[in-house]
Amino acid sequence: MAAPIITPIPTPPIRSDAPADFAVKADNFAAALPQFVTETNASAAFVDQRAIDADASAQAAAASEAAVEADRAEVEANTATVASNTATVVARGDEVAANTLQVASNTAQVATDAQAVADALASIADGPVTSVAGNTGVVTLEQLRAAGVATQSGAETLSNKTVSGPRSSMAQYIDKTITNAAASGTVTLDLSAADVFDLTLAGSVTLALNNAPALSGETFSIVVRVRQGATPYSMAWFSGITWLAAVTPGTPAANKIIEYILSTTDGATWLGRKGASN
Repeated sequence: MAAPIITPIPTPPIRSDAPADFAVKADNFAAALPQFVTETNASAAFVDQRAIDADASAQAAAASEAAVEADRAEVEANTATVASNTATVVARGDEVAANTLQVASNTAQVATDAQAVADALASIADGPVTSVAGNTGVVTLEQLRAAGVATQSGAETLSNKTVSGPRSSMAQYIDKTITNAAASGTVTLDLSAADVFDLTLAGSVTLALNNAPALSGETFSIVVRVRQGATPYSMAWFSGITWLAAVTPGTPAANKIIEYILSTTDGATWLGRKGASN
């Protein structure tokens, strides 16, 4: 919009004008004043509107700058979350690989111990046994090794025999599961009894922990598998969890399942993430 134009007013009369000229100039000058006032007011209004428009433009620019800064901060936060999740996945893969190696080692040890017992028993005649290599009562594998009778190699089959001695630690790599088919109210996760908890919600649930392990240079993980029926219910988590996501994961929808994976290095503070779901 162009700026309003103020029309110049006629020359006003002066005292030295002839009476006839003075009257004409005075009439012309007075007649031009209303138009001059109108055009002056329009010009002032135009200037005021331009000031208002400039202020609005400045505020819009400031708001755009703030929005850009907020988007940048969100991108940085999401990038950090992705990096953290990637590191957790890599660490979990290393842990699985180490556990697989330990299982293989334990399996080999079980085979060796079983063979040693078979060889020792094979050297004993049928009938009541009152002692083995000078040991009486229940003879352990450690006693057989100390006596030098549990060092042979080969393959033997044990049947109808009871062997007392060290047991394999393979069981520690098989996750114990506790199932609650109608979870409601306060549900306590006993970490000394299991590390996988399968919960079917029959009402609103608040989770609590019991018997958290004492850890030193170790990581302990649990899985909380939550199932919903036709009516979905809410679930509140125990304190001390830092979720590796922008927001705390919600519970499953009706007739859905979600697994939540949590790990701790001190038994008190936990890192949590949403696992598989259907």
